[in-house]
Amino acid sequence: MASTCAYCFAPGARRCGLCKILHYCSRPCQLADWKVHAVECTYLAKHLQANPMTPTLLLVIRLLRSEASMAAVQHLVSHLDSHTANKLDDYRAMGMLVLSIMTRMQLKTPVPSLESVMTVFGQLNCNAFTVCTPEQVPVGIGMFPDAALLNHSCAPNCILVFHKRQLSIRAIRDVAVGDELTPLSDHTFADETECSGDAVLSQLLRLHAQADSLEQSHNTRGAVDCRLQAVALARKLYGPRHAALTLALETTANLITSAEHAAVATPSDVRHAITAYRHVLANQSRLYSTFHMQAFQGLCQLKYARLLHQHPDDDDAVASLREACRMYDPLHLMIFHVVMLSCRLTLSHGDDCPLVQDAIALLHDTQRDQHQVPRTYLWFDDSVEKMFMLRYKSALAPRFESKNNYGKRVAYVMLATELSVSMEREFTAKQVQDKVRHFMFKVYKLINALARENEVRVVIVEAQFG
Repeated sequence: MASTCAYCFAPGARRCGLCKILHYCSRPCQLADWKVHAVECTYLAKHLQANPMTPTLLLVIRLLRSEASMAAVQHLVSHLDSHTANKLDDYRAMGMLVLSIMTRMQLKTPVPSLESVMTVFGQLNCNAFTVCTPEQVPVGIGMFPDAALLNHSCAPNCILVFHKRQLSIRAIRDVAVGDELTPLSDHTFADETECSGDAVLSQLLRLHAQADSLEQSHNTRGAVDCRLQAVALARKLYGPRHAALTLALETTANLITSAEHAAVATPSDVRHAITAYRHVLANQSRLYSTFHMQAFQGLCQLKYARLLHQHPDDDDAVASLREACRMYDPLHLMIFHVVMLSCRLTLSHGDDCPLVQDAIALLHDTQRDQHQVPRTYLWFDDSVEKMFMLRYKSALAPRFESKNNYGKRVAYVMLATELSVSMEREFTAKQVQDKVRHFMFKVYKLINALARENEVRVVIVEAQFG
C-alpha cells in the first residue's frame, strides 16, 4: 500500500492527504477510488496506530461492504472444513478485528456475522491472486472470481498477466476449441509441517523467512546474504534440477538485480546472479521444451540479458553468453539471446507490453555500442527446431496467418528489429508481410535440409534484410 497506486497498482507517488496510508499514481485514480476509500480513510486517520491495516484486511472489508462483490464471490469455495485448528483460530482472530473495524467505521450496511467473515478469509486463501507487475513483482492482492475457477497444471497452456486492475489470460501455445485453459501451478517451499525432524530443511525455511523480513524492511544487503546461504543449503538438500533449488536461485538473482539493491551490489553479487540465471535457464529449457512452455522463459531471459549487458567486461558474463549459444562472438550471442526472449515475451505478455519494448531497446543498445552494421540472428536449439518442423509441415501461408504462430512471432520480432535499426525507414504492412514470408521460407528449407542430413542440436541462422 505504501509504494503502489491503490486503484490501478501503478507506482504511486501521491499520498492520500488525510490517512497518509494509501498512495495514488494520479488525481483521476484517487477520485475513482474515493467512493470506497472515503469511509475507511477517516478510520485509518484516527485508529491506524491501534489497529494496523494490511492489504488482506482492507480487501476483506471492501468485499463485505459491497453486496455486489459478495454476490460475485459467493460461489467460490472456502474449504474451512479442511483447514487446521490453528488456521481457523487465525481466521477467527482476524474476523473479530474486521468486525471491530467495521463497527468503528459506522457503516450504513449491517455488520456481518463472524462466520461470514471467516468464510471470506477462507475464500481469499483459496482463490485470491497476488497482483504483480509485468516483471512479476508483487504489488497487491485481488479477487477475480472467473479466473479463480481455472484449474492449475504443471504443463499449462496459458499464463495470467496483470495490467492495472485487469487480469488477462494469454495462451502460450495453440489451444483447441473446447480444451480447458490451465495456468501454471503455484510453486512454494515446503511448510513447517513437512520438515519436522529435518534440521537442514528447517534451517532453510528459517533463512527464507528471515530474507523475506529483511526485504520488507528494505535491507537488501542482509536479504541477499540470507538468500545466498539458503541457496547453499538447497544445493545440499535437492538435486541440481529440483524445482525448489531453481526457485531459490531465481529469487536470489532477481533480488540482486533489483533496482533497490543496485546501490550496494558487489562484483561477487553479480557473479552469483549470472551463475544463478544460467542454472535457472538451463533447468527451464529442459522442463519447458517438453511441454512447449518456452514463453515462460522470456522474463528470466530479459533479466539475464540486462545483467550481461550491464557487465560486458565480466569474465563470467562472456563465458555465460558463449555457453548459451556455443559461439565466440559476445555481441552476436547477446543478439541471439535478446531476440529469443523478445519472441517469448510477446507470447506471455503481449506485443504492446513495455517489457517487449525494453528487450528491443536492449538489442539496439548492444548493436550500437559495438559500432557494427546491425544484423539479426536467430538461435535454434533442438526444441525450437522441432517446433518449427511441426509448424511448417503443411503449407507455409496458412500457418503464417495463425495468430499464435510461434514462428511468425520470431520472424516478426527479428524483422522489426532489422528494419528499425539498420534500415531506418517505414514499410507498409504488405511489404513487411512479404519480407517475413520470404525469410520463413528460407528457414523452412534449412530445417528440412538439416533434418534429412543429421540431427543437429544447435543451429545458427543469420538473416540480413534490405
